Parts: sequence; structure tokens; C-alpha cells
Amino acid sequence: MAVIRPDDLVIIDVEINFNLQNYYKIEIDLNHINYGKNFTRKTDLTVEEIKILVTSLLDTRIFAPHAERDYGDDSCEYYYLVKALNGKIYKLVFCECTDRKGILGIITLHRLRR
Repeated sequence: MAVIRPDDLVIIDVEINFNLQNYYKIEIDLNHINYGKNFTRKTDLTVEEIKILVTSLLDTRIFAPHAERDYGDDSCEYYYLVKALNGKIYKLVFCECTDRKGILGIITLHRLRR
């Protein structure tokens, strides 16, 4: 079984040092970010805005994964972060998978209401 990913991921270049490792690309599930699960949210974050937010939220951070899932010979570690940035609170869910080293997968990113 392979790691399951949406067909329409957007892959962009970044420079992030997370958990003492360098990452040079992020995969963005833009539809999930802007429309939410079951289309319950409508935002219009651009790829560039997501890049800036993810870099600001993650760069130089160190923390443990919240979950791990095996996909046959590969696995993914999933991270969950709620953090304030510029007076706004954001929820970020992302993963790191063994089949794509050096890439972080951005699953969810949205602003939380107080």
C-alpha cells in the first residue's frame, strides 16, 4: 500500500528548518485548506500566503508528532499545531512521509476564531 495523496497537490520551494532537519519543498492541499473537509469553510489563501504562514509557524521549531500511520513499506508522521501569529490564531496540520524525504505535506491551515 502506498501513501495516499490528493491528485491536485501544489508543490512549491521553501526553506524551513523543522525538527533539526532542512526541508526544501512543501506539498499543499489547496482545496482542503480553502474549502475544508466537506466544503464547510470558504477562504481564499494563496499559495504564497500559505508558504509565508507555514514558514513562520514552523521554522526552527522542534516537537513530536501527534500520530503515525504505516503505508506498507512507508509511513507518515502527522503533526498538529495551534499557534498565534501576528495576533491571529492558526491551526496547522501537516505530515512528513518516508517516501518523500525533504518535503512537508500541508494538510490543513486555517485561522481559528476566538
